[in-house]
Amino acid sequence: MSAEDASATKKNLRPTISRLKREREQRGWTQSELAERIGTTQVNISRWEKSVTVPGPYYRQKLGELFEKSIQELGFIPQINEEHNEVSPISDTDAHTSTPPIPSNPPLPIWNVPHRRNPFFTGREEILVHLHDALRSNQTAALTQAQAISGLGGIGKTQIAVEYAYRYRDNYQAIFWMNASSRDALSADFVMLAALLNLPEQKEKDQDIVVRAVKRWLTIQTHWLLILDNVDNLEMIVDFLPMHITGDVLLTTRLQALGTSAQS
Repeated sequence: MSAEDASATKKNLRPTISRLKREREQRGWTQSELAERIGTTQVNISRWEKSVTVPGPYYRQKLGELFEKSIQELGFIPQINEEHNEVSPISDTDAHTSTPPIPSNPPLPIWNVPHRRNPFFTGREEILVHLHDALRSNQTAALTQAQAISGLGGIGKTQIAVEYAYRYRDNYQAIFWMNASSRDALSADFVMLAALLNLPEQKEKDQDIVVRAVKRWLTIQTHWLLILDNVDNLEMIVDFLPMHITGDVLLTTRLQALGTSAQS
């Protein structure tokens, strides 16, 4: 796409991007609150609403799900790929290059936590400090070195993990929250993660290929936190973790099989 085409694209999107602001304000949300709900930053929300940039496919999907509207209703108009006569979404990358875009990592830090922070969270300081110290002491991690928040259902394991993510977010370049209650749920979240990371394999129909791509990213990158929520099968999650982990892994589980755990 030429510079003139990109300029025209942005002009076409300006009135539609304002729909995003209108939807947000109708719900009484600030830009920061909307950012928290979809796992991005307030800066990105501001830029999208001002049509400085356009959300990529991952965030268009998240916004559509949040507002229960199609991308067309939100005004994210697709562009036509003349060569193949296909519809392809317009993203920040498309608007700044005349050659096919090369997938690149999203800007850091990456925040993918679907839960809002509980302003009334109290009484778990010792557990949070224990988790932080234990995770920081592991230079290389394996599943047996992952930290687990364990205990019976309904005692706040997920809330502790949420508070940990918010409290120590400045220690990480990326924080990912995965639903690990089943293989299908975890596979689906890994596919979403591949889209968030803009990995070349993100559109592969074979989920195993996508999972391997995410595992490769986790091996190469550092200073990330992977939260696996509601783990019921330890053997299952091994398939989703690389052999050599260069970040931190935090589990919430009712199981007591892990030796390094913080009991809530």
